[in-house]
Amino acid sequence: MTLQRKFAVLLVLLGLTVAANLGAAVWVVNMLDREQREPIEGLTRVLSGMSRLKRSLWDQAEMLDLPVLESGEMEDDGAAPDPNGTLQRFEASIDRVQREIDLLESGGSYVVRSGISTTRNLRARIELTADEVAKWLGQRDDDARERARRNLYELHELIERIEGRLLADARIAAEYGADLRRRMSFVLGASLVVVVLSAWLAVVLFRRWVLRPVGLLRVAADEIARGNFEHRVPELARDELGLLSREVNDMAQTISRMQSERIERERLAAVGEMARSVAHNIRNPLGGIRALAELSADELPPDSPIRENQARIVRTVDRFSAWLNGLLHATTPLELHPVEGEVAAWLEGIVETHRASAQSRGVRLELDAGAAPGGAVFDRRHLEQAVVALLTNAIEASRAGGRVQVRAFSDDSWWGVVVEDEGGGVPEELRERVFAPYFTTKPEGSGIGLASVRRVVGQHGGRVWVENRSDGSGAAGWTGPGAVFTLRLPLGLAAGTASGGQTGPRHGESADH
Repeated sequence: MTLQRKFAVLLVLLGLTVAANLGAAVWVVNMLDREQREPIEGLTRVLSGMSRLKRSLWDQAEMLDLPVLESGEMEDDGAAPDPNGTLQRFEASIDRVQREIDLLESGGSYVVRSGISTTRNLRARIELTADEVAKWLGQRDDDARERARRNLYELHELIERIEGRLLADARIAAEYGADLRRRMSFVLGASLVVVVLSAWLAVVLFRRWVLRPVGLLRVAADEIARGNFEHRVPELARDELGLLSREVNDMAQTISRMQSERIERERLAAVGEMARSVAHNIRNPLGGIRALAELSADELPPDSPIRENQARIVRTVDRFSAWLNGLLHATTPLELHPVEGEVAAWLEGIVETHRASAQSRGVRLELDAGAAPGGAVFDRRHLEQAVVALLTNAIEASRAGGRVQVRAFSDDSWWGVVVEDEGGGVPEELRERVFAPYFTTKPEGSGIGLASVRRVVGQHGGRVWVENRSDGSGAAGWTGPGAVFTLRLPLGLAAGTASGGQTGPRHGESADH
């Protein structure tokens, strides 16, 4: 996942958290409004209606105490006669009571809170009281008047009980509101905790995704600036910073390789200059010694034992001259002339020229070119020298009765040659040093052969390394440790672009072909 996608996921997470908290806050506000405001408003309407109803019934109770006048009679205070005044006032009061009852029942809250049976009982009592008052006014029935007073009293008590129930409901609603506020506070607190945890997670991920890789890159930059090109940045992820870490590692490896190549070139240049000077100063005396030895041998009798000593001097001088030529060759810059050629036939020609040498030492020489590419671009002369050096070392390292195998391999863009013997192998601590110039384990070796192999392969843009068959890199059925030298070369060659000296398989590649 790229760094942009990681931060996009983080921003989406934070956005969802904020949206969830805003939604929770809006829900809390709406819930409190619905659960607190609407019930209180309903209670207020019901209690106001009950208060008006009580006042109307109280007016009716007061009217029961007024005297009822016959037609033409006067009241005690001298007022004008009004034979139907009390009845009309009472009827108006009854109408107001009925309207209040209808208004209360239309709201719904009153019926829900007081109950249907209570509502019916209240309406029935009001109608019964109205009937009793009508009897009193129409028939002058004092018993009806008393019954009306009693009904009004009971109505007052019933309304008081209803109001008490409504007040109790109000207290319950207040307690429920308090409990609801506590719950809402918990919800908001939990939302706040989620926000804090999300922020903490964002900080942790930011440190892991950005600060830590940047810190490692800073350490790597400091180490590289100090000249420690072997330092590597851990690739913690596959995002942009991970790619940058990989590029920094590649840069350090490239700088290290270029520095090694430069040191190698300067060292070879210095050695070459010295070698040419030494060769120039030694060749003339060596030529004189050789000529004097041959001349002395010609003057001696054929059966003289001194002739053998003179022959040894000649062979020693020739061997020393060959060593000087190898030294000059090793210190001379290579100039490749790559051409496309058939690998199998080229390898077969090299192996055939060494069969006699192998048979003289009792070693069986085998060639397996079945996996060779049909064609490859390479410098036949220089690469032949490299393969010959490996083949000669393998024959010399093998015991009588052993065998040496030369194998070719190829894939989409690479090809190579493997030279495998049944000798004693190469110790692990020496596998890098054997390719160094002038390093040798042979009593008469010059240390130039494998160094030249590395130069030639490096100039071809390839690599060379050595392993033992005991490492699992040898052919099946072979016994003993043995050494396995592998040359790996590109199928298409651009001369002059070689790395010039990598001596081992890259990370993740196998040496088994």
